Amino acid sequence: MKKITIKEATDKILGAFDLVPFGKQEPNKSFYGEDKEGVHFVFDDSQYTRDDVEEKICKMFSGITIDGGWLAIDPSNMGRTFVDIHKEDAEED
Repeated sequence: MKKITIKEATDKILGAFDLVPFGKQEPNKSFYGEDKEGVHFVFDDSQYTRDDVEEKICKMFSGITIDGGWLAIDPSNMGRTFVDIHKEDAEED
């Protein structure tokens, strides 16, 4: 398996989807942000369906591991799909 950094994983997702930074989000637009726990992507269902997000993310990360973290796709909730890159060391804080 190919290993990539959290930054490289973030850049892959940002390059594949139209996302705006947290704090600059607009109605019906997907956005992202980062904190000490990881990088969080919020996909608005009016822009990207959960199936589209899941399919694209799974294809992009097939055969890839994230050094120092892991990727999670959470169930769609209130018209949004959540994708997170969790930092491994965040659990120790």
